[in-house]
Amino acid sequence: MYTQDQLNFMNEITQMVQDQGEKFAVGYLSSLAAAMLATVKTRTQQKAFISQIKDFNDSQPVEVKNLMTGAQITIPRGAVGTCIDPSTERYWSM
Repeated sequence: MYTQDQLNFMNEITQMVQDQGEKFAVGYLSSLAAAMLATVKTRTQQKAFISQIKDFNDSQPVEVKNLMTGAQITIPRGAVGTCIDPSTERYWSM
């Protein structure tokens, strides 16, 4: 359940996207988020918010090229470059 202020905020952002486009809205929201983060009381809380965004981004699917077969496969972004990424030599040498 959202507060009225949260609903108003979401409506304004939706309007911004419609009027200015997604790229403008993303840039604006990035700068707004940085400014809002400065108002969070503790570094621990700030890190928790950043961690939530990182966890979300790391879970998003990305395509990589399998080194052995050349096929494009989908893995979570957070796995790129790790030992579970078949586009790396490390994966094939384990």
